[in-house]
Amino acid sequence: MRIEASVSTPAPRAKLLHGNAICVGSIFLFSLAFPAADLLLQDWGVLGLISIRNMLAFGLILLYIWVVDKSLCPSKICTD
Repeated sequence: MRIEASVSTPAPRAKLLHGNAICVGSIFLFSLAFPAADLLLQDWGVLGLISIRNMLAFGLILLYIWVVDKSLCPSKICTD
């Protein structure tokens, strides 16, 4: 069995900037969660806060997938 090494070309500059912008945005959103969690923990319980945060994260990921890759959603909803 022979394994061939594939030569990859470097990613275009715009693609790298897009990926870095997504990382910076996610870090910014993550840092905003700390003061909000501190305030919400005073009124809500830990389990309630974790549940709401997980449901919100799931919804945002689902929305992102729906917007970015329209082949994942039903064809009646996603019409071009």
